[in-house]
Amino acid sequence: MSHVFRRAAAVMALGLSMVVGAAGYSQASPASARHSGQVATANAAVTCPGPGHRFKVSGDPTVYLTGPGGTRYYFPDSSDYNGLWTSYSGISTVSTSCVLGLSYALNSPILVKVTGSSAVYIYDSWNGGYRWITTQSVFDKYGFASSKIQHWSSIDKSSILTGLPWSG
Repeated sequence: MSHVFRRAAAVMALGLSMVVGAAGYSQASPASARHSGQVATANAAVTCPGPGHRFKVSGDPTVYLTGPGGTRYYFPDSSDYNGLWTSYSGISTVSTSCVLGLSYALNSPILVKVTGSSAVYIYDSWNGGYRWITTQSVFDKYGFASSKIQHWSSIDKSSILTGLPWSG
């Protein structure tokens, strides 16, 4: 009887180690994985989208955006997404491992340009204010639609996040 018990315990231990090994784990720190755009697993490294890329995972309609510094945002619904783009072209489908961890809702984002200024701002609800889009090349990198820019006569300067520009 003890022989059967030992054999069953060995089989269970082997099965458990195979399940843990097959599941994979992150070998990189969250900060290095976020900045490198790679997620390491036991099987292979998966390259995740870097800043400027929109993506989703198979079977889930949620659209994500990798923002400056590798911060991952998601759009709660299509009206939020449509505040920045005119179409869904350019969205890639990636591994589910690319959406593990924190993602921040980008609610009601808008693009704003103040009359008499060349600066364009994006409203970042998560950080609670307007972030200056530093250059035209950054604007283009994110694929923002220039037709979505709202022209305002002024903006409350206290709502501009001066230490947090939207950069490459």
